[in-house]
Amino acid sequence: SFISLLSRCQIAKARLDYEWGIKTVYMDDYPLLLDAAATGLRITHRPSTAKRELNAFYNKRMPGACNELATKIDNIDPNIRNILLAQLQCYLFTKKKFNKIWSLKKSSGI
Repeated sequence: SFISLLSRCQIAKARLDYEWGIKTVYMDDYPLLLDAAATGLRITHRPSTAKRELNAFYNKRMPGACNELATKIDNIDPNIRNILLAQLQCYLFTKKKFNKIWSLKKSSGI
C-alpha cells in the first residue's frame, strides 16, 4: 500500500542519515528518495494535490529513488544498499513490472 511504502521511504531516509560519520552519504545524492519520503506531508498540507502527488510518487519518485540507491550513491555499504533496495521493493519499479501492476490497480479501482 501507499502508506506502507511511504513509511519504508522514511525509514530508508533515516537509515541513510544514520550513516553520517560512518560511511557518510549526502542528501544531495538522493533527492528523489527525500521527495518520496515527504509525499505524505505535502498531501497533508494540500489535500487537493493528492492525486498528482500519488502519480508522481509511483511514476517518478519511487523509480528515481530506487535508481539513486542502486547506481548514484557511491559511498554506501553494499549490504545497506541491498537492504534498502529490498525494503523499498525496488523490484516492483522496473518499468515493465510496475506498469503491469499499476494497470491492474487502476482497472480494479484500488
